[in-house]
Amino acid sequence: MTLLSIYVMDMVNATATVIGYEVFRDILTLLLAIAAVAGATMYITIDNRLSKSLNEKLKTELNKNIAHFLLDISNSNWREYKNMNSNKLDLAIDTAERAQRYANELDERKPDNVWLLCKLKNNLAYLYAEKRDEKDLAYKYADYIKGNIDKARNDKERKDWKETYDFVQETKFP
Repeated sequence: MTLLSIYVMDMVNATATVIGYEVFRDILTLLLAIAAVAGATMYITIDNRLSKSLNEKLKTELNKNIAHFLLDISNSNWREYKNMNSNKLDLAIDTAERAQRYANELDERKPDNVWLLCKLKNNLAYLYAEKRDEKDLAYKYADYIKGNIDKARNDKERKDWKETYDFVQETKFP
């Protein structure tokens, strides 16, 4: 753009000198300045919009990946609790709650995000019922799962979610 401006200005100066139209040169200079400002403004606007969009997409993907990672860790802690009668149940619950905080940042209008929230709420409902703690949240999450059972990706997952719902309903909370 700069080389083009210099070239045009050289031509305008030569033309204005030969013809003697300084007004022509000034008008053309003004038009070039306006075009430069408009171009810079468009560049800045497009750059800002792309940056904002990219930042939102990166944040969404990061939240989704962290939630998946923490969910896997929570499941691992729960399996260790079940297999070894360890004290990992509280750790499994804490980790699943942290995963849910990341997932809550996601747009629930997108099917993949709803599926992830269902997985997390399914796990938390089960964990709360297993510990016989947080009765209200266990029921709330179980109801969420029941209302979104169609979001399960396969029959096994659908069966697991139904079993969690039934387990929570059957659990005798203190």
